[in-house]
This record gives sequence, structure tokens and C-alpha cells, in this order.
Amino acid sequence: MKIGEGRRLSILISVLLVAGFLATSLASYFVSKEAVREAIIARELPITSDNIYSEVQRDLLRPVSISSFMAHDTFLRDWALRGEIDTSEVTRYLKEVLDKSGSFTSFFVSEKTGVYYHASGVLKKVSETEPRDVWYYRVRGMTQDYEINVDIDMANRDAMTIFINHRVLDYNGRFIGATGVGLAVDSARKVIENYQNRYGRNIFFIDHAGNVVLKGSGIGGVRNIHEEDGIKEIASSILSSEQGTFEYRHQGKTALLNSRFIKELQWRLLVQQDVDPSLAGLRKTLYGNLAACLVITLIILTATRFTVGRYQRRVDERTEELRVAKERAEEATRLKDRFVELVSHNIREPLSTIKGYIQLSRRAKEGYGSNKQGIDDWLETSEKITDDLIESVGKILDVSRLQAGNIIVHNSRFNLHLFARRWIEKISLAALQKGITIRNEIPQTGELTGDTDLLGEVIANLLTNAVKFTRSGGTVTIFAQAPHIIAVKDTGVGVSKSILPDIFKYEVMTSSTGTSGETGTGVGLPYCQDVMKIHGGLLRVETSPAGSTFFMEFPATAVQAGSESPA
Repeated sequence: MKIGEGRRLSILISVLLVAGFLATSLASYFVSKEAVREAIIARELPITSDNIYSEVQRDLLRPVSISSFMAHDTFLRDWALRGEIDTSEVTRYLKEVLDKSGSFTSFFVSEKTGVYYHASGVLKKVSETEPRDVWYYRVRGMTQDYEINVDIDMANRDAMTIFINHRVLDYNGRFIGATGVGLAVDSARKVIENYQNRYGRNIFFIDHAGNVVLKGSGIGGVRNIHEEDGIKEIASSILSSEQGTFEYRHQGKTALLNSRFIKELQWRLLVQQDVDPSLAGLRKTLYGNLAACLVITLIILTATRFTVGRYQRRVDERTEELRVAKERAEEATRLKDRFVELVSHNIREPLSTIKGYIQLSRRAKEGYGSNKQGIDDWLETSEKITDDLIESVGKILDVSRLQAGNIIVHNSRFNLHLFARRWIEKISLAALQKGITIRNEIPQTGELTGDTDLLGEVIANLLTNAVKFTRSGGTVTIFAQAPHIIAVKDTGVGVSKSILPDIFKYEVMTSSTGTSGETGTGVGLPYCQDVMKIHGGLLRVETSPAGSTFFMEFPATAVQAGSESPA
């Protein structure tokens, strides 16, 4: 190969590498950017809105329920209909409502006398000529049961208060007054601030006209969404829909807004999130990829100029080797496809740890002086992690053989008590190290038909898990709940509710750390379930914070006639 041709080849390779890196990095960035946006729109904002709505029902809608209860309370209606004889009765009633509900204020205004009753006594008489009493005559004339109004509370030094004004009707449906409770605006703002701090979003409420009635920090001086830059273009869409997610630009940034109409409050809950902070990590990754592209391209350009000639002479010799390697790679790919769904971070993370220890060992040896004890510790840890990886791979191979039908079941009758004792002895050391007692309460006469090797793996897995998730001083018991049901019970921490529905599924990673830091592969229980299924049975679990019980249920035909169950 001529020097000019080699140089052109080097340049061509470099150009292809740069183009490939750029295309891949940019495509990855834009795809990831769109994925982040879609995730926020489809999952994060709606879920946050749902969570906040649930808490709004608890924190802000509770006064609505209390006001409704008061309006339909027979005591209040009977007291008013009897002529409002004893003022102390209704005062005590309003004070008790105030104390038990934790509201800011409670009241009743009589239509007959115009008296404004408060928890502290008679406040005043309402008058149509008094501007502060306009709310009462509005409530008297409205058709809906109640309204939510932000107004000053004369009984509490004119503090801004969210009033729930509920109409009170007699037993014939005639209007006899208005009652309800109030929530201090400052308290409501604190609730909103709490939501914002917990969910990391800007949260505010608007009424039917777009006026901001409640908001937390971060919203600025927004008073009406029709007046705010960016959001005003979508204000009509927000107010015309019951629920939805909207996108807009504000001060050069992209923001997403989820809107939800709360019928009880007659307000809309708006949850706003800026998209740019979510993309910061993607931009950092893009810049890192581009920098790596430049460095790698320069290295390859330099190396290619000096090596392309030498390696060209070996192309023909390697052709046959590559063909054979290709066939082997294709075969390996076919095998890999059978396992790839079972490989998870439980394998990747240990490998990363081992690599880290190797790098530390190399640096300690070559660049930073002697550190023999540290290197020995790192190698010992790497060896332990490698043993765990070997065990994990072994389990995955077992799963593959089982699902592929390459395991032949050899059934035989065996004594359950002796069978359990043999496997208890194998894990007794692990239990002893944690101070855990294992009890074998299976009757000595009990027998079962099945493959002892496969069922032994199930027993071993259940006992190992029980020891793994039981604290020091706990107990693990294996017993026969019925002649055809073997159970392993522990006094451990129980199975988390979040993973309980998926513990027998291969496609969901449910492995968790034991009480002493023990790790697992996450395929043990699904494998055990498969073993039980090929025996015509199943594996199930009952769990609580006080421990778990796993049941191996066999068909009745698997039980030796005359076997016993514990009393």
C-alpha cells in the first residue's frame, strides 16, 4: 500500500469516526430530550398532580366536608327553627366544630334574625347596606349548595380567610341561614409551600376567570394567567378543559403545565415544571461525548498512519480466522439472546466494582507507592464478588435449561423430614453466623414424590432467603401445613409491598439486600416457581412486617398415602 493511499485511508477513517460520533451523539441527545419531555408530560406531571390532588382532598377539601356536615346537622337546623332561644348552645356548637376540625373560624348567620353567630359569641347583625355583608346575600340567592370565597374575617382581626359558605335549608327546603368554616390564607399558603418543597414543582390555584387565588413561592407576581407572558397564549385552553398538559415558553425557557379542575373547590390546580433543568444532565453527556469523539479521533488518526501498512499485510491471514470467529460470534449471539433478559444490574455493578479494585491495585502498585495490605483487601473483595457472580450465572443457566426443557425430571419417593434436615445442615453455618435458629417441624413419617435435586434447590433457596432477611436472634421454621404443603416461615422483615406482586417474575428485578448486607440475583424465586410448576404445584407467599411464609403446594397425588401433618 502506498503512503498516499494510507494517508487517505487514515483521513477517511477519521472523517467517518467524527461523523459517526456526531450523528450518534446528537441523535441520542435529541431522542433522550424528547423522551424526557414525554416522560414529564405522560408520567411525572400527571402523577404529581394526582398526588397533590389527593393531598388537597385531605388538606383543603376537608373544610368543605365540614361545612356540608354543619349545614345538614339536625341540631343546628332545629335550634334555628325553635327560635334561636339559647345563644350559648349554638356558640358551644360552633366552638366544638372549630376545635375538632382545626379550622380558623366557624360561623352561622340566621336568615330570620340576621344575627352572625361565631364560636366566640354573637359577632353582629348582617345588613344589606353593609358592604362586608354582601357575601351573605349572595349565598342566600345562589342555587348551588356552597361557595368558596376569599375574604377578611372580622372575628379574627380582618385576617384573610378562605371561607366555605354553605346554605342551610329547613326540612321543607326553605333557606334559613348560612354556615361554614374558614381556613386562614396563610395556612393554605403553607400547605402549598409544603407541596412545592416535596414535589419540586411550582403549584398554584386559579378560579374560573384565571385569577390566581392561591400560590406558593416561585410563581412571582402572577395575578391572572391571561396577563402572564407565555402562559397567556394557552390560558383559554386551560380554562376550557377539565384536565390536560400544556407547553409554553417563558423568559426563553420551556415550561410544562398540568391543569386539573377541582369541582369541590371550583378551582383549577396548576402544576408547573421547567424542562431545562431536566435536560442539564443530557447536555453534559452530549458535551462529554463530543470531547471524547475529538480525543479518540486524534488518537486513531495518529495510530492509523503508523499501523495501517503493517496490518494490511495480515488481512488475508486473518480472513479465515474472522470467518470462524464470525460463526462463533453468531452462535454466541444466539445463546446470549436466551439469557439477555435475565442479566441485570446485579451482574453489571459487581463487575464495575471489580474493575475499580483492579484499577486501584494497579495505581497503588505503579504510580502511588506500595500498598500491599490495600491491594490484598481489594483482591479479596474482588474474589468474593466473583464467587457471587459465578453463583448468579449458575442460576441463570439453570433457569435457561429449565425454560428450554433441557432438564429431565426424575421423580422418586423420599422422606420429607430427612430431606429437609439435609438442606438445613447445608445452610446451618450461615444461620449460625447470624445467630438464627432453624427448626425442622416436618413429621418424620411424611413422604412425597418428586425430583429431589430440583426440589432441593427450592428448599435451599427458601431457607437461604429466610436466613438472609431475618435479623440476628430470629427463627426460621420448616413445617408441613398439610400432607401436600411444605412451608418455610421466618421472623424476618417481610416482603416489601412494592415488589410483592412481582417476586415470581423473571422480567422484574425484585432482588433486595438482606439484613446483614447479603445480595441476590433476583431469579431464585421465579426459578423455584418454575420447578414447582413442572411438579404440578405452585409457590405462594404470605407476608407481613413480622415475617414471611412461603408455601410449596403439591398436587394431592404427590403425597404418600398415610403421611401425617402436624397437630
